[in-house]
Amino acid sequence: MSRRSFIALLAVAAVAGLALVYWPAFEGRVLAGRDLFRIFIPDGAFIRDSLLGGELPLWQPQVRLGQPFAAGLSYQVFYPPRLLALLLGGPTWAMTVEQWLHVALALVGTALAARTLGASRLSSATAGALFAFGALFTELNTEAHVSGALAFSGFLFAASRQLRRRPGPASAALLALAGALSFLAGAPEMLIWQLPLCAAVALAPGGGPSPRVWLALALAGLLAVALAAVTLLPGAELARHSAGLTHEETLVWSASWRDLASLFAAGANWPLEPSSHGQGFLLTLHVGAIACALALVSLSTRGGRRQLLGPALVAAAAAVLSLGWHFGPAAEVLAHFPFTLFRYPVKYLVVVGFLACLFAARGLDRLAAGAGRTPPSPRRAALVGTLGLVGSALALVGLGKLGERGLAAGLGSAGLAGTLVAAAMLLVPGQGRRRARRARLAVAALALAELAVVRISIGAPLSVPAASVETPSPLAGPIRAEGGRIANDELTTEWSNGGVGDPVRTAAYVARTRIDLVGKRHLEEQIDCLDADGRPMPERLHELLLERPRGLLDLAGVRWIVSRGEPPYPDLEKVVPAGPSASDRWFALPNLYRSSTALPRAFVVHSSRRASDAEARAALFDPAQPFRTTALLAPDAPLPPTQSCEGSQARIERASNNRLELEVEACGDGVLVVADTFYPGWRATLDGAPAPIFRADYLVRAIPIPAGHHRVEMRFLPGIFLAGAALSAAGMAAIAAIFLGNLLKRRRGGA
Repeated sequence: MSRRSFIALLAVAAVAGLALVYWPAFEGRVLAGRDLFRIFIPDGAFIRDSLLGGELPLWQPQVRLGQPFAAGLSYQVFYPPRLLALLLGGPTWAMTVEQWLHVALALVGTALAARTLGASRLSSATAGALFAFGALFTELNTEAHVSGALAFSGFLFAASRQLRRRPGPASAALLALAGALSFLAGAPEMLIWQLPLCAAVALAPGGGPSPRVWLALALAGLLAVALAAVTLLPGAELARHSAGLTHEETLVWSASWRDLASLFAAGANWPLEPSSHGQGFLLTLHVGAIACALALVSLSTRGGRRQLLGPALVAAAAAVLSLGWHFGPAAEVLAHFPFTLFRYPVKYLVVVGFLACLFAARGLDRLAAGAGRTPPSPRRAALVGTLGLVGSALALVGLGKLGERGLAAGLGSAGLAGTLVAAAMLLVPGQGRRRARRARLAVAALALAELAVVRISIGAPLSVPAASVETPSPLAGPIRAEGGRIANDELTTEWSNGGVGDPVRTAAYVARTRIDLVGKRHLEEQIDCLDADGRPMPERLHELLLERPRGLLDLAGVRWIVSRGEPPYPDLEKVVPAGPSASDRWFALPNLYRSSTALPRAFVVHSSRRASDAEARAALFDPAQPFRTTALLAPDAPLPPTQSCEGSQARIERASNNRLELEVEACGDGVLVVADTFYPGWRATLDGAPAPIFRADYLVRAIPIPAGHHRVEMRFLPGIFLAGAALSAAGMAAIAAIFLGNLLKRRRGGA
């Protein structure tokens, strides 16, 4: 097969796979799984609106009390496929387009990696299709950051192989590019196994790596860190100022032994465990019985073991870690850095799926070569087929009686797939190379057929009509007219996860989440909300949001509460906006309540004192709400002069993502309190001169204000971001110089 034919085969596989898995998109439906409608679609709208408005989305003022945005790794602010998808599809279609881009990257990357192992073009294309369109990868569409990082695994593997063969700046630059893009995709936990995988490939046994390999690896690491610094450095600072995870949270959604079996036996782990201890991150982890068998074949030769032993050990370690709750040693390891930074141990299992598909390419070639050396045998094919079918039937019956119906069906289907492969190998006509080519084609077809059957049985990923996701919320009208933040009690319900149960009802619920302002859908309505889905969570706000004291809501300027139940406080006024109604309470418009006790976003007090964090926090639970008249400053803040008087006013003249301009009229010396999160990187000026910002009332900002009329401006442009951006620019310049130098060298050599 020529290179042109190989490219054409990949293109055909891409089109066929997209039609098989994502056919609802051709009917005008967009992907809208769990985190897509709650987080990624509204965040995409925020990114796009910010960039079109000529502003970097460094800070997100509409979420909670405001928090860093570009520093949040999972938000993909500087991830090229995310920006390209937003440009091509807009916020609603962006996640569908981004998933298609990830599928293309996974397909091409895995195929290229297989080629570096010496696999044939047909086998390499098959491996790429098995991974990119397999159930494991396609079901990750709900977690765009994870699928994005995983999609670059093939390029990382291929670049590591290239670096081992030709260590030098060019190979290091290629590896750095793949590593940086994987990081910028927003799932740094993937690097926990991707980095050891790269090292295992580049330092594989066989003569021993030369010093040039070590130097190239070091250069690749430095360049990757530089490229990712624009997010890496602010992200590290954000991690320091965010609520950490408990050990129990890090083990949520651990894989079980049945989940491991589901890699090759489709449905072995169905139904998924409802407990958070069980794997609920994906509908399925299935890779394919044939793919897994071919992967084992690839390890059956001495040469294969020498090449693939290191990556196989990385996969085995990741599989053990994925067990989390279900395996004591794994839980103990996950209690230490860097694992404590991340949730959902089952995510470590995806490397097994990737390597199984990758190794399958080499195993397919080896199996075909063996077929070329043996003649066809219908008699043995009949015997193998009979034994395989009997074994599958026994598994179905025996395990079914034990109550393990999912495992029974999975092992039965795996046995059937293996039987078909064995029978096909024995029945393929011809001899020598001709029989080997036919055997390769037959087994590849069976592997892809198994993929298609499993994919069809699962069904297409959750999708809804594009127009329905864009339906504006009738709740937004009165909220925007009067201003103020909202609190949304609906975030605490199981419905916020789309967990309705019935797929039709789930799709109907997802289609109206913007109407109900669920998740982060308030971003599309340009409304500020104290509650929001997703991490990171500001450290001081995290526990307060769980307890929800009235003082917090009033200090935060929460003028509106969205709830399906009774009002949380008796003094709230019910507002009835025009909107949809339904007999089913979950599909009727939720209640909207107005509060008359909320403070404005900015106000002036004329008394201040230092208070410990415990004292300032307790004030939020105090019915007297002392923060209304006194600024409770952090213990390390200097006490500004104050003068008791009444009538001071603060008015917001202009507000954007990274900037806040206010006009203040103070009847005497006092403190301007702005109910936004206190965070490093905010700078203030008072009438054009620099002014200090202190933490007040446990979690918000304050500025000393002298008597009189003043103009206050706050800007968010943290030095850590500027340093990261400078490093990233330097990294891009260095890589461009390396590639340019390499190109000039080739031209001189050709001349």
